[in-house]
Amino acid sequence: MRYNRRAMKIGIDARMYGPGQGGLGRYIEQLIIHLEKIDMSNNYVVFLRRDNFDNYQPQNPNFKKVLANISWYGWGEQFKLKKIIKKEKVNLMHFPHWNVPFGYNVPFIVTIHDLILLHYPTRRASTKGFFTYWFKNFIWKLVLKNAVKKSIKIITPSEFTKQDLIKTLNVPADKISVTCLAPTPQLNGIQPPVILSEAKRSEESLSGHELGQRSFAVAQDDKTSTVLKNYKITKPYLLYVGVAYPHKNLETLLAAWKIFMEKFGTGYQLVYLKKYRFVFVFNFSLFGQINFKFRRWNFGRRLKIVIKMIERHG
Repeated sequence: MRYNRRAMKIGIDARMYGPGQGGLGRYIEQLIIHLEKIDMSNNYVVFLRRDNFDNYQPQNPNFKKVLANISWYGWGEQFKLKKIIKKEKVNLMHFPHWNVPFGYNVPFIVTIHDLILLHYPTRRASTKGFFTYWFKNFIWKLVLKNAVKKSIKIITPSEFTKQDLIKTLNVPADKISVTCLAPTPQLNGIQPPVILSEAKRSEESLSGHELGQRSFAVAQDDKTSTVLKNYKITKPYLLYVGVAYPHKNLETLLAAWKIFMEKFGTGYQLVYLKKYRFVFVFNFSLFGQINFKFRRWNFGRRLKIVIKMIERHG
């Protein structure tokens, strides 16, 4: 590693690096990839777990990786992680999530993506008993508030989250910088479609049918067409990409889809992309409540659950 001695030494907590950790992992991955391209002055230390250590290979000589094989959301994170970071003598640390160790006193910035779990706490995704869940939720709130209070700057991906932090946690507006997320320029050769690029959204209103036909037509490059054919996605579709935790509110998505079908007909498909290594049409048994609604509302083949590693086909 080639260090510029007059530059800053910046650490990045990348233990969730990579698409295996969903949106957070993708955010960290793309952040590092593009920092390597645009910052040739500062020095970076990227902290990774053993599981993803080999997945990241620095492309910029000012970047190096350090093993921090500590699970997130546990006691080890609170007591051991800061010792590893301290050993690297960073001047500034970036925590891309709220899980900042208590007692970490080196200047740091933190990314707060949203406050959903603060507004809508739920035990439905937890296997813990009531008191264990209550205690963990209590500790989580302390960690979140500590991260927000002690950070020198907060990054949010949206103006909505910024305003939520201001109203909910009384964070000064000038402490928050909104840095919106962007699509990856290219995913395995597939250029992401811009569904409404040709529509004057402020001047015209598209019906559900027109929107569906337009969005379906935009995505018809050769590789995308092959993927759609393989998974029998044959109609205009709405794509959901995300985990199936209760706070993601998939029940409301199904309820909204039912209303959509009643209004615009059944010539559409709802496609749910899930990160595993095989594919099938799901009969929706992720949660008992969702399974009940799936059967009662008789979605049938109008709902396709595609189980696939996202990286395979973009």
